[in-house]
Amino acid sequence: MYNEDYESETEEELVVKKGLLRVTCALMVLLSLLLTACGGSDKDGDDPNLGVYTAKSAQMSGFDIDVEDVFDGGFTIELKKKGKGEAKIGDEEANIKWTLEGTTFHAKGGGVELDGKLKGGIMMLEDVMGSGVTLVLECEEAKAAAASSGKGKDDADNASNGGKDISDHGKSGSGESGASQIAALLNGGSAEEVGDWDLYTVTQDGKAYMKNDLRAKGISSKIHIDADGTGQIELAGSVMDMEWGNGQIVVPENEEGERDEYRYSLADDYLVLVDGDMVLAFERVGGKSGAASDDSPAPAEISEALMAKYEGDWHGIILFSNAKGSTFADRDGKKCDVAARIALDENGNVTPYFAEAKDEDTEYNFRNMEAELDPDMDYMYISGNLLTGKIDTAAVGEENGLLHSYFTITADNGDAIDAEFAMRHPDVPWQSDDYPMYPKEGFEYYKGKSLEQVLADFGNMPAGLPGKTNITGWE
Repeated sequence: MYNEDYESETEEELVVKKGLLRVTCALMVLLSLLLTACGGSDKDGDDPNLGVYTAKSAQMSGFDIDVEDVFDGGFTIELKKKGKGEAKIGDEEANIKWTLEGTTFHAKGGGVELDGKLKGGIMMLEDVMGSGVTLVLECEEAKAAAASSGKGKDDADNASNGGKDISDHGKSGSGESGASQIAALLNGGSAEEVGDWDLYTVTQDGKAYMKNDLRAKGISSKIHIDADGTGQIELAGSVMDMEWGNGQIVVPENEEGERDEYRYSLADDYLVLVDGDMVLAFERVGGKSGAASDDSPAPAEISEALMAKYEGDWHGIILFSNAKGSTFADRDGKKCDVAARIALDENGNVTPYFAEAKDEDTEYNFRNMEAELDPDMDYMYISGNLLTGKIDTAAVGEENGLLHSYFTITADNGDAIDAEFAMRHPDVPWQSDDYPMYPKEGFEYYKGKSLEQVLADFGNMPAGLPGKTNITGWE
């Protein structure tokens, strides 16, 4: 049997408890909105958004700046009927084509490409012409048209000169920032983001950490989002105020007195943040739109493409590291062979089998293994026992034919050790960047052998090897 230990490589533990939501972006949107009239519009158009929009405020890296300091000569956009338009940037003019889907605005033409939000005569453009500047533009006539149509009265009222209106935003003592008000105007109370979110997974360098694993390590985070563009982030027991809108969240002052800012996206009932090489997925508390329901959701369909990623026989290597306590000290830094069979039925239900070759005593091997495919996250999740400890729910990913997982094994006394495996289908060559890398001599030793022959060579393996399945055509 080919099975020997290899010297382990140093691994850094995932650090997420402090600065979990830290992002280093160049752009921070805190908007200042000033009221002035805009020029003539295409009065023959039926679209209340038509008109000339003039830039009234600008910001870069969290600081208000003068529009003229960035675009000498100003910045205006005229929206005409039939998706035509004209942009004037300083002394330059360009004919553009524009579209509006919901509140999402896009314009392109003449070397100009612009993206942002538009509602009720107020337009927000982000990273204008690659400058890192966010602009807010207004058209009084479009605001009036939206108000008269009954679709934008509140927006037009808020943008008027009287009272505490958005023309005060960004000024000293105004209270709420422009970012909050613009988010409220453009997103409104019906925004999908509104509600409570709980940290579900953290993925870094291809390693996925599930909610149970994170909580076992004392790592948790919650996000509360209000319809007015504000909210809170709770991190490691500390609650910090935040502002949100247009796919961006900002924490004006974190625990270190610094500013955090990052973008997010929505995927069904998950809110996904990208923080450098770290991806954080938050699940909505209470289901869709935060509302509890007595109706159980229909189970998500498992696609054949997802089943094909995981179904089959696998063989590779497992690495143990970062032992805490004496229970697993003899395994720290050790590697050995590992094998698996993922058998599926036509509905994508998994019958998993895992085995590692280090021990003849089956009480130290994989036991009580369970697995499930998750179509939302595109992962397979496993749980069970290994060594003399427990594997809480762990994510298993597949990319370019490499089956990979990183998880923690915890003993009853609290001792723990990390484990990381990489496997490929038998006889499939390994690639230079695979990690942990299965040694070439081991690959040659087992080449041409079936999983049954590999397990026989391993020795005293756990019982319960399922029969092969062929749902996706693997061999």
